Amino acid sequence: MAIFPNYPHPSIRHTDANKVRRLHLFGFPISHSVGPYVHTFVAQSVGLPWTFTHFETSDLELVSESMRGKDFVGGAMTMPMKLSIMNKLDGLDDQAKVVGACNTITTLPGGKLVGSNTDSVGIRDALAEISLHGRGKPGMVIGAGGASRAAIYAMLMHLGCSVVYLINRNTENANRLIKDMAKSGFTQSQSIIVVESVEQSRTLHAPFYGVGCIPNNTPSTEGEKIARAIADNLFRPDSKGVFLDMCFKPRITQLVEIAEGRGWTTVDGIEVLGLQLLEQWRLWLGPEVPLPVDDARQKMRDLASGNADLNGSSTVGFYERL
Repeated sequence: MAIFPNYPHPSIRHTDANKVRRLHLFGFPISHSVGPYVHTFVAQSVGLPWTFTHFETSDLELVSESMRGKDFVGGAMTMPMKLSIMNKLDGLDDQAKVVGACNTITTLPGGKLVGSNTDSVGIRDALAEISLHGRGKPGMVIGAGGASRAAIYAMLMHLGCSVVYLINRNTENANRLIKDMAKSGFTQSQSIIVVESVEQSRTLHAPFYGVGCIPNNTPSTEGEKIARAIADNLFRPDSKGVFLDMCFKPRITQLVEIAEGRGWTTVDGIEVLGLQLLEQWRLWLGPEVPLPVDDARQKMRDLASGNADLNGSSTVGFYERL
């Protein structure tokens, strides 16, 4: 169990550590989100008198006004403003620029607001704690949305994959993603290979890491069927790897079923949520502060497991997060 001190942990150097301050999850709709409860748990665990609450709105001006308030120290951002908020900030870190979305706001001394993206760190840590044997081997990303960029960044910049196979129902969108990442300054864009056919996939070395970034829908269009067939071919039973599905409703997706059927180890997308949340606190407080890592992750699992929204048959993607 975490210890709840009545004073800030001595390693915390934040100038507002002894003051009542506020943090928010911004987005719409977010009333179902369990994230603020886990954030509050972390704050209490290190003895901070800070509150973390839902700020449910899609009004960018309201969000900007709130962030510029003197008692605001940081926040988490979800849809529909993960892209539009970037123009309201004073700076962005490299991962936010490359991923093209901001999920974390930090207030610096002096009041400047900096945007970050911790999704790639969450993906990195979720895969790495299962195995580090993917270094020098291919990775595979299914889908070409915002979460796909974070997965590609994690594989090439953090996990040392040799290349990343990008599979998408629309190859034009996949190629556009590569161009957009290159324009943002991503130096490893030449290491992304768009896989367009099953025949092409058969010529490729087996991937070790895989990340799914698509809804849990049965393929219906020709493009979706081809993409599923390509992924099916790359989940090779003779070269078992680690697969993470960023879709976490339902908890066992179609892609997870395929991967497990081939003997791959699978990772629940809920793990990424807990890991990236902890990375947000490292940005706000500094890496030297001992966070309640195990307890916070378990609390995220427990709250997510009790969330009725996860027990239905429809689909929730990573950018509609808890």
